[in-house]
Amino acid sequence: MAEIMFQEKPAETSNTLQRKAAGILQDNRKSELTLQKQQLAPQQHRIKLPDKRQVFLPVPEFRAPAEIPVDGVTQRAKIWEDFDSYRGANLASQNTIGTYFAKYEIPLMVTKVDEYSHDDRQIGKVDRGYVLYQQRFAAAVAAAGAANWNAVAGILKSLVVNINEALDGVANVPTGYAADDDTNWANVQTAVGAAHGAVNAGVAGVAPQSHSPDARTIRTINYSTAVGVFPPTLVRLLRDIHAAWKTGQVMDQRSQADQDASTLTANNPGAMRSWHMNTSATLPAAPGGVTPPNAVALEHHYTATSGVMNALGVAPPPGPVGYAEYTGTGILNDAHNSKIILDYKQGDVYLTLTHYQHWSNIAAGFNTQGQVPSAAGAHSPWFKIDINA
Repeated sequence: MAEIMFQEKPAETSNTLQRKAAGILQDNRKSELTLQKQQLAPQQHRIKLPDKRQVFLPVPEFRAPAEIPVDGVTQRAKIWEDFDSYRGANLASQNTIGTYFAKYEIPLMVTKVDEYSHDDRQIGKVDRGYVLYQQRFAAAVAAAGAANWNAVAGILKSLVVNINEALDGVANVPTGYAADDDTNWANVQTAVGAAHGAVNAGVAGVAPQSHSPDARTIRTINYSTAVGVFPPTLVRLLRDIHAAWKTGQVMDQRSQADQDASTLTANNPGAMRSWHMNTSATLPAAPGGVTPPNAVALEHHYTATSGVMNALGVAPPPGPVGYAEYTGTGILNDAHNSKIILDYKQGDVYLTLTHYQHWSNIAAGFNTQGQVPSAAGAHSPWFKIDINA
């Protein structure tokens, strides 16, 4: 069982303490709570996950991507899934609460509120809730079998609601997906090598739609493995695209202007792109059947604000076929090669790091061999990301 430790970012870096140091902060209650946060930091949460490696996840630093204004209704930093959705049929426990806390980077989201919100009332609600959560979580751990984890979960759920309310409508809050983040892979070759090394060899590959003898099986990467291998920017984007789908929300990081103009090629990570038609048949056949209720809003938005990039001489379809395409991230300053496909009929997630190109790593070095299956292309353009593994 993997042990994940999640360390809180020191509270001293927040704007709240900066304002206090400057003598601007007059709210004595808030000052007291900020000091409590400082005394409690750093906190480490040890979480058991199915993966067998040990991973340490510190709270990373963020830079606001100045070139991308956050002005869209769905374009914002938020926690996309609440605790009840995350735990499903599982009971509230140290494990379910701790893994949710780590997966959605709650300390980092509290820091974003402190640094970007201008509403001291909302900042105070979040700070008080965070201190209370830390205290009650620690007390429940100490109580062992007598712990009331439902009560701890209730505090956590309220904290998440307050975080999202505090960030809603605040401009230029970094989403954490930025392509210029220095934790990203240096180039495509590095990215593909890392992803290929993270493949779950014990899982059978996924067959593409193509019946060509040169069609390549799609290999699977467990999300829990990706957390320790992929850049945090890409982990977050994969997480949030799936969480938004699961909870019936619409993830589209295009600006409102780009959405209104039905822009098909926006380069900011998480932006919806043109309708993905699986023209090269390198993904599985397009999912059929009825769109599930949780994806109806997504399909409606995608239909209304996007379209076909290239109909290849045939009449364009009336709507998307079940694959939603997003601009990806994870490769430094590269908005071209990383793309994410969400099968919104079934919830499957696929990632290409070569812009749909097959690839090989032969004696002459790393090469890409085009979108159409060929003998030269040793590997599929795609990796399937198993979000639930």
